[in-house]
Order: sequence, then structure tokens, then C-alpha cells
Amino acid sequence: MEARFTPTYKDKFFILLFIPIGVINIYIAYGEFLLNRRFLFGLLLDTFEVTCAWLAVRYIIRRLDEQYPYQKNVLKRILLQLVLTTVASLSILIFLTEGINYLLTDKPVPREVYTHHLWVFEIWLLVLNGIYITMYFWQWSGYLESRKPKPDIPRATLLTKLAGRSTVLNLSDIRYCTVSDDLTIIGTTNGEIHLVEKSLEQLEQLLPPDYFFRANRQYIIHRELVKSIERIENGRIAILLHPFTKLPEAITMSRTKAPAFREWLKLAVA
Repeated sequence: MEARFTPTYKDKFFILLFIPIGVINIYIAYGEFLLNRRFLFGLLLDTFEVTCAWLAVRYIIRRLDEQYPYQKNVLKRILLQLVLTTVASLSILIFLTEGINYLLTDKPVPREVYTHHLWVFEIWLLVLNGIYITMYFWQWSGYLESRKPKPDIPRATLLTKLAGRSTVLNLSDIRYCTVSDDLTIIGTTNGEIHLVEKSLEQLEQLLPPDYFFRANRQYIIHRELVKSIERIENGRIAILLHPFTKLPEAITMSRTKAPAFREWLKLAVA
């Protein structure tokens, strides 16, 4: 694993979930939802206990991220995390429940706490672990994406004609190139249409291949324009395009170019 990767868990909102969890636990233990002093006091204690258990789970997960990240062995890490968080959180819940009950009453802890209450918490704990694991790998995926080398679209000077005026066009602004009536036309990100004194063959050599593909004799397209592809007759494919100025909804590609185009679409360009 890259040593510089450290996940950031935005998990403070979990505290908002502890109140409804406490309500469910109290209903299981006492079988009622009466808004009386006993209910509110029980809800306060239950929320406190669950919060303490969650803080222990949170600490264990952060320590494991530092000492035994998923990239070492993902299955062992998940198993280790489940065991440690379960033992720690249940131990805290039992200790606090028994301790508070001893200080406040002379009765034993209700049997439902062990037969139902802790099982409800264990189900919640599995969900909580799943959320933390998902957040970790979501951030790890973004980190890996950010580490990929980004091919640069070079700045280049193209002599274009627009409304009788010659213009310098940056390659990063190009979204497609096409030919019409022996004229080479370039469509740009701002929706403008430019005429350029270069052939499609010349532009194909100039434009970075990670971003542009020669779809057929008439079009070179940027990958951002591709919405989807459909197979049509004789092994050809139809490339469905996002709406763009002077661009059709779809263009066709020959059977021989289709495999290379599919591979090109798989390239991950950040």
C-alpha cells in the first residue's frame, strides 16, 4: 500500500443514528414506547452506552488502517476487524450496562438485554463495519485514480477560420473533427465551429490518442462525446453521441475498427 494514503472517515453523523437504535433496544427490553421518565432515562443511558461502544469501534478501525491495512490481506483484515470490534464493543456494552444497573437499582439486568438487546447491537455493528469498509475502498479507489499519470493535451497552434478571422485554437478545446464538402471542420467545447487547413489524417496524427479516436472516414471524436454503443448489422456498431453542435445523434463504425474502439473506451483517463 502507498504509505501516504490515509482514509478520512466522515462518520460524525453516526451519532444521529444512536437515538433510534436506543428506541428499538428499549422497546425490545421493556415492550413499550411510553414517553415517560423511565423511557427517556433509559434512552439516555442506552445512547451513552452505544456511543462509547462506537468510539471503541472507531478507534480499532483507525488503528488497523495504520497497522494492518486491507492491501496486506483483505480477507484477514476484514475478519480481524469484525472480531476485534465485536469483542470490544460488546464488552463495553456489558460492562456499562451491568455497572450502571448496579449503581442505580438493586435488581438484576433484564434478561432481554442478553437475549435480544445485544443481538440487535451486533446486527447494527455488522452494518457499521460494512459502511467503514465501503468508505475505505471508495477513498482508496479515488486515491489510485489520482496517482495515475495524466496524459497532457499539448497546446498547439492551429490556423482556423471563423467569420473571416484567423484564430489560434488550443487542442484541449477540440471535441470532434469532421469533413464536409472538402472542408475540415472542428467543433470546440464552447459550441463554436472552426475551419482548419488540415486534413483528418493530419489531425489524427496531431491529436492525443488517449482522448481522440478516428471513428470512420468522416469523424474524429473525443471520448467525452460517447454516450453508448450499439451493435448493428454486419458486425458494425453505432456510436451514440451526447448532443453537440452540428453533430449527429449517432455515427457508424466498421466491423474491423469496432474491437479497437471498444478497447479504447476501456482506457481510464482521469
